[in-house]
Amino acid sequence: MKADKVRRAYASSYAQYVDADHSNEQYMAYTDLVNAVEKEVSRLPEKCQQVYRMSRNEHQSIQDIAAALNISHKTVENHLTRALKHLRIAFREYFWLL
Repeated sequence: MKADKVRRAYASSYAQYVDADHSNEQYMAYTDLVNAVEKEVSRLPEKCQQVYRMSRNEHQSIQDIAAALNISHKTVENHLTRALKHLRIAFREYFWLL
């Protein structure tokens, strides 16, 4: 009987947590993730940062980035590959938890 009482109390507190509005928590988690990504991107070389931001933040194509920066298409691809590899390594544990 005592174990049943503990189970019911736990189930009741869990149900309240599940039904609660977590929008603030989700927003804070999102903000923390964006800040962490920006921190890692800032550790990249300057040109690599610029290419990454143009691609991901400004949604420019590889051709547009190459034309804007006056570099080759392959160089843009190399910068993006380097940036994404850096981010994958930096957030390896985070993605594993997901």
